[in-house]
Amino acid sequence: MTKKVLENMDKCTELSVLTKSNLVTRDIDIFKEFEKIEVGLTLNGFEGETKNLFEPLSPGHKARLSALESLSKNGIKTYGFISPVIPKLVNLESLISESKNFVNYYIVELMNLTASGSEFKRVLREKYPESYELLRSREKFEKFANEVKEILIKSNVEVMQLVTHYPSLGVINLSAQMDKI
Repeated sequence: MTKKVLENMDKCTELSVLTKSNLVTRDIDIFKEFEKIEVGLTLNGFEGETKNLFEPLSPGHKARLSALESLSKNGIKTYGFISPVIPKLVNLESLISESKNFVNYYIVELMNLTASGSEFKRVLREKYPESYELLRSREKFEKFANEVKEILIKSNVEVMQLVTHYPSLGVINLSAQMDKI
């Protein structure tokens, strides 16, 4: 269905696609017909038990990286949507290091525990209690958010947004801040 929608869209339409699926590479030829297009994949590095718990049916981390690299090699603007950033589970520095050569920019979203749903919270609390508690404490969360911000600034990559949800929704354009440094 996606292919049919893309084929029938006006190619002057500015389009941004976000997916977890490496199958997006099937549409590279159609993407090339668009004047302004970007394709992003969600990155979080979940592997093994963590992936089975939180994203059991989604493509693995290496497949997503490969898809981004393929899109980039074919001239498609790419972005990495690093989400959810969960303390002690997601290695932000590693994700950036693995993808920065073929990703144009990043959007980074810290874990939104409030909107995550009761089952997700239960699993996180039972399997990763340290991460869960850090996300629940305002003081600890703010420290974590500042650490993430520092990692992103030091990484020297373009970060369009750092999205926080606790204690309230916040969106920071780090690229604008980095230009001032």
